[in-house]
Amino acid sequence: MKYYKLKYFYNIDLKEAYHGFTVKFIPPLEVEKFTFTTSLLDLNVNQKATFILDKSITSFNFDIVSSSDGIVIGSVDFCNILAEYEKNFTFIEIFGFFHNGKPIAKKYKIIHIGYSLDALDYFNSSYNGKMINLERIKKNQDPLLIKTILKLIIDNNKVNNKHFFFLKNTTIRNPIISNELKIAFDQKGLKLEYEEL
Repeated sequence: MKYYKLKYFYNIDLKEAYHGFTVKFIPPLEVEKFTFTTSLLDLNVNQKATFILDKSITSFNFDIVSSSDGIVIGSVDFCNILAEYEKNFTFIEIFGFFHNGKPIAKKYKIIHIGYSLDALDYFNSSYNGKMINLERIKKNQDPLLIKTILKLIIDNNKVNNKHFFFLKNTTIRNPIISNELKIAFDQKGLKLEYEEL
């Protein structure tokens, strides 16, 4: 199957992935950080959240973004499509505001998965520390964290029919999506950018 790395909104002025907001949970969670791989037993259906944009941001109309602490937020249209393909994800309603307190018109949800997949093809991908990791795999040891990947190949045997996932043992924070899910997003006309793997 063909896979893509889904890119977050790219701010040309900042020259980096968009992180111009912070998230607050209502009621507050008893965890310091909420990330896409955090397992939260106390998460409930009534959980809500808010985010406030930095004052330099005057417009906001994107379908997927990420905060600096790893919280992934998708538009309602994005999340509705995703929910058709991934039945076990949790979506938390989040209300966005500009710095002056004006609500953001577009509606969003936090995407919570609770796990990441060890789905990198360690043998055919090209990355720093490859020889060390291959030796560790031969000895049935866990691979070391990979920080630089020159060529990323997904091991189809480890994906387990997932259409949206994050890679374990890498510093890649972007979601990996299937071709089938990409087609569904494109048919809906969502504002997304991809990198084919």
